[in-house]
Amino acid sequence: MLCAGEKRVSRRERVPGVYAMGDVKGGPAFTHLSYDDYRIRHANLLGGQKASTRDRIVPYTMFIDPQLGRVGMTERQAREQNHTVRVAKLPMSAVVRALETGETRGFMKAVIDADTQQILGAAVLGAEGGEIMTIIQVAMLGKLPTPPWRTPSSRTRCWRRASTASS
Repeated sequence: MLCAGEKRVSRRERVPGVYAMGDVKGGPAFTHLSYDDYRIRHANLLGGQKASTRDRIVPYTMFIDPQLGRVGMTERQAREQNHTVRVAKLPMSAVVRALETGETRGFMKAVIDADTQQILGAAVLGAEGGEIMTIIQVAMLGKLPTPPWRTPSSRTRCWRRASTASS
């Protein structure tokens, strides 16, 4: 039953002066998203800004053992959006911190735009995978390019060249 002056509104309908935030608006039900919805509404209503949720980069974590952290696009999504994709994978057994703590299960995977060298998305299955996601999110928000691609063999060749050049 609606009270006087109330109006039933669907999620797709736009009504001046009616705003939805958090779980009500649909989409992922994360506390940090609800707070960001509030931040945007506050900026627009009280600050006269034109903030938007469009293109928002949303990290999330599944608290399994080990944790699974995700942010941005998957490899499939990036290809569907016609990005030229490079994929970087690293087993947790190659991560120094994982070796130090003895938590070497899992992997890290980054999806990178080969043209711009920007991170499009990432997944970390490993100890503190969710914490790592926030670091990757900051790099994505800052549009930081990935460092030049190297393989152990090219690094070894470069090291050998540098060593022989100095002797």
